[in-house]
Amino acid sequence: MKRFIRQNATRIPQTGDFRLSLLIAAIGFAVTLWAFYPGYMSQDSAAQYLQARTGNFDTQHPPLMAMIWRLTDRVIPGPGGIFVLFALMVWSGLAMLASHATTQRWMTVTAIPAIGWWPPMIGLVAHVWKDVGLLAAFLLASGLLARESRRPSRVLLAMAFGAIAMGAAFRHNGLFAAIPFMPYLAVRWSRSGTTRRRIVAVVALATLFTIAVAELPTYLPHVERRSMWPTVALWDLAAVSIDENRILIPDSLLRPGLTVADLSSNFSPFTNTSTFRTDRIRLSLREPYDAMQNRDLLRAWVALPFRHPSAYWRHRWRLTRLLFGSSLQGRPSYLVLQPEYQQLADNPPVSPNRSTLNWLVIHALLVLIATPLFSGWLYVSVALLVLLGCVVQTTSENRALAATIAASGLCYAVPLSVLSGAADFRYLSWLVGASLVAMLLVVEGVLISRNTRPNA
Repeated sequence: MKRFIRQNATRIPQTGDFRLSLLIAAIGFAVTLWAFYPGYMSQDSAAQYLQARTGNFDTQHPPLMAMIWRLTDRVIPGPGGIFVLFALMVWSGLAMLASHATTQRWMTVTAIPAIGWWPPMIGLVAHVWKDVGLLAAFLLASGLLARESRRPSRVLLAMAFGAIAMGAAFRHNGLFAAIPFMPYLAVRWSRSGTTRRRIVAVVALATLFTIAVAELPTYLPHVERRSMWPTVALWDLAAVSIDENRILIPDSLLRPGLTVADLSSNFSPFTNTSTFRTDRIRLSLREPYDAMQNRDLLRAWVALPFRHPSAYWRHRWRLTRLLFGSSLQGRPSYLVLQPEYQQLADNPPVSPNRSTLNWLVIHALLVLIATPLFSGWLYVSVALLVLLGCVVQTTSENRALAATIAASGLCYAVPLSVLSGAADFRYLSWLVGASLVAMLLVVEGVLISRNTRPNA
């Protein structure tokens, strides 16, 4: 691992034009603002905006985004401030990636808009979502690491590590995306001659520190803690109960009168919010569970794959096909893009973007969401091909960083098959970005290797 990273992260003899990359990224950033400012607001966005305004944070959504939003709201009121911040992080990361992962101007000029305005990418960035915050943070970190791989600097490594830790704090499962970066960061941080044992120790410390940073906002005294895993557990139990035609949800979480027919009439195969529709199930978001209720639910949930494997895995495979498939397979379009401006409680109304560019772009995206471009399997396949290419193409440049980014995207997305409570495409935001960036690094690395190979 150590030799792989050191030998394959520092070979490129020259880099692209950084000023040209900045210019192209600045144009992309400006067009993004023109097309989508102040950013679309779904129900989740409105809930986080309410927390940002009132300062009443809870862990239903990881509170870091609302805390940052509270700061940007003082400068640019409404969603516009945090939308600008996320867009700036995305295009800055792409500028650094293209500048330090390409050596030819045509590649620099095409790579930045090709990734930044790839339909799923720009469609996601148009929304004020915590998923986009994670995407933006990890893209920025990837750009910093691409720059550091050409110009070794512990300052850049520290900045990349900070961006990764921040990205991990945007979603409950963000740590899955952060952990694959730890070995790369540890090797790049360590000096020549460092023992493998010391590198393993650095990886362990970096991982623990990332976990601490990501979880810190949830333990602040003014943050109300709410467990989210029960909503997924209840959804799984409801699905298997319907399949088995008997109630499997623990009695301690039920009110009198719940029947399988009640579960079936409220159940949705693509979102766990269906469990919120009946008043006969106690939900942790409304009334916190005691220790006995948590224990009962956890035991029943963990037992599902073993006591009811056929029903459980049918339910999870159905969710996986909806999550990673396209809208043609039964996923509603509103689980892909939500070009709307939801208002919640006393949040100030948002002035919508009514530009002609906005109308043209969003209508094109709404047509494209039914195509394979918005199918998660495409990006899983690309990431897997990148990993395979990094193993096979031993002379390819950039392969250490490319493999790290691809692995991060896969580690973030694949566990959703058993952990996700819905089939929202935004859950795959980083998988989309990671696969595109990793593919750029591998393709350019192969081209460089061929151009610099000595003549026979």
